[in-house]
Amino acid sequence: MPVSVIAAIATFFTAIIAALGVYLTLRQQNINLNVIREERYHKEMDLLIKKLYNNRDKYEQFEPHHVDPNDSKEEQRALEFWKEIRENKYLAPKELRDIIDQYLKLVDEHEKNILISRTTLSDILKKRCKNLETFKEDTLKMRILNPTDSCIKNKLCPMIGEKGLVRPMPVNDRLKTIYMKTWQDQEGILQTLNIDPQEELNGPAYRYFDAITKPETGPNSLICLRVDLSRAAESRYKELEENIESIKSNLENGRLLQR
Repeated sequence: MPVSVIAAIATFFTAIIAALGVYLTLRQQNINLNVIREERYHKEMDLLIKKLYNNRDKYEQFEPHHVDPNDSKEEQRALEFWKEIRENKYLAPKELRDIIDQYLKLVDEHEKNILISRTTLSDILKKRCKNLETFKEDTLKMRILNPTDSCIKNKLCPMIGEKGLVRPMPVNDRLKTIYMKTWQDQEGILQTLNIDPQEELNGPAYRYFDAITKPETGPNSLICLRVDLSRAAESRYKELEENIESIKSNLENGRLLQR
């Protein structure tokens, strides 16, 4: 066999071996890439998306106008929930991350506003309630509470919790309705306090009620963002499930081909 033919055959087989090597290398790189992607998807799912998905109907209970500062366990649950979301939001795609950022920014703004107004109202109210505790209604001695003091004693004072802070708006719809009526009815807290312009609780009570209801009403309401985040979390959860399942299938097929 001529040397040229042998050389041609050798070159041909060398090319095949090289091509096979390239194929195997690319195939391994693809497998490695899929493994990395699967790990990345699992991390996002476990540290962020599952938490958002499993609580998609419960975000409201972790919002500042519903968290009771008198209940340490309730406060801790909300704190840990938001902390984990903040720490792991970087794992989410940009579109979902933007929704999380908008939502958390508004949560922070409301929390600061509520904290300031609650502290002011609570400090004044505690002193007032302490004075009213010693006041006994006695029709014979004509020592009857005026409408303002009566409202404070019977409607505002019961709102003070164990730590001396005014309780938040309830999450339960029925209790929330009662709460709103207590404040807004014709004989409610705001209307009664407004009778006396000099009443020291007037301004603090209005500011607190405004702060506690803003997350539910007006342009700074959390409702729309809450719905957007819930839907985005649900969509991403399904997307990750499909991606992880697809990668598992590809990796399994690759293992079968290697056998």
